[in-house]
Amino acid sequence: MSAATRILAIVQLAPDIGTNDATYTASLIGQCMDFVQTFCVLDRFPDLAQGTSVSAAGASTDLSGEASNTLLVSVNSQAYTEIALTLANCTTGSLTAAEIQTQIRAANESDYRLAACTATYSAVTTQYTITNPVYGPASRVVISHRLDEWHCALALKLSQSMGGVETVGGYQDDAMEAIAAQMAINAYRRIKLAPSDYDTASNRQAQLNSAFWAEDETIKRLLLPRRRLVV
Repeated sequence: MSAATRILAIVQLAPDIGTNDATYTASLIGQCMDFVQTFCVLDRFPDLAQGTSVSAAGASTDLSGEASNTLLVSVNSQAYTEIALTLANCTTGSLTAAEIQTQIRAANESDYRLAACTATYSAVTTQYTITNPVYGPASRVVISHRLDEWHCALALKLSQSMGGVETVGGYQDDAMEAIAAQMAINAYRRIKLAPSDYDTASNRQAQLNSAFWAEDETIKRLLLPRRRLVV
C-alpha cells in the first residue's frame, strides 16, 4: 500500500469528507504530498521503497552489435562489481533485461543485494529498470562503465551520465503521512468553490495554494524540524 493510499484512508475518516469526491480528494492529497516534499526539500515524499536505476526512454533493445559488453554495478554504495553481458542473448528488450539480471545475480551469489536484484524492460516506456531487493534509504543501485567500455551503458541509457535516473529507497513515515492528511483535510474544508469552478483548474489551484499557505501554526511547527538544509 502506498503512502497516498494510506493518507486517503486517514482523510476519509473525517465525517464531513468520507468517500465523497474521492477522485478530487485523491488529487488534493497528491498536491499536499508535493507541497510537503517541496517545503521540506526532500527528493520525494517518504514511503517504503527500493532503490532503482531506470534508463532514459528510448533505450536500445538489441546489443548484439555493440563493441564492448561490460557494465559496472554498485548496490548500497558498495564498491562497483563488473558484469559481462553475453551480447548474443541481448536481441530484444525482455531478453536483454533477463541477461542483465542473470549477470548481476551471478556476480556475487553470497551478497543478497546482488543475488536478488531484478531487471525488467517496459515496451510501453522503452525503459529498463534495475531494482535493489532491499528497502530503506540505504537501498540504491548505481550503474557505471569503464572509460573505454561505455558502449552498453550508452545503448541501454543506464546511469545518470547516460540520461538515466537513480533513486534511493526509503521508509514509511507515519508522522509525515499524518501531517499530509491533516493538510488535505484542512484544505478540503477551506476550499469553497461554486460548482462551475470545479471545471476550471486555475481556480482550483489558486484556492489550493491559498489553503496551503494559510496552514495553521501547528502544521508549520511540525514541518519545520523536518526541513532539510541545503548548502
